[in-house]
Amino acid sequence: MTNSCSDSSVDIGADSIPSIGYFQPSYEARAAVLLNDMTEKKQGKRGKRPVSQAATRLKRILVKNTQIILDDKFPPGNYASRSDQQKAAAREGKVSWSSIQRVLDPNKGLTLDVLADVAFGLGVWPEDILDPKYGEGLLAQRAARESSRMPAAAESSSAALQRRTS
Repeated sequence: MTNSCSDSSVDIGADSIPSIGYFQPSYEARAAVLLNDMTEKKQGKRGKRPVSQAATRLKRILVKNTQIILDDKFPPGNYASRSDQQKAAAREGKVSWSSIQRVLDPNKGLTLDVLADVAFGLGVWPEDILDPKYGEGLLAQRAARESSRMPAAAESSSAALQRRTS
């Protein structure tokens, strides 16, 4: 039998199976047995290990704090989408956009190196980004800034209104 997939002819014996290339017509019946599905994850001896509650809690804190820091340093109103906000943070922090996305997705695995790179890129310490009270403190600071701006804005608009009417 000859190999019709190439320009040269190669003899393939009755018992030989090609290791690369196309299956020959005589092997089509056995093709399903020879190919492994690459999309299915293999189970270990003990099965799939569940994620611990502590890890889930830390991931939630990490995602929440990272988003609070992003919103604080890169206000979402200045960008068309969250992706644009993340890309701007990646450019300024000199980290990859995929690293920021990895930190913000609680279903993705994360190494400490990526966590440290993103934290330093955002201008915070890695241990701060994992502290549940750090995000709450930033939210309190933001609320205080906004409340201090409001009366000034209200006063300036009322003063402008008085100037117009007088």
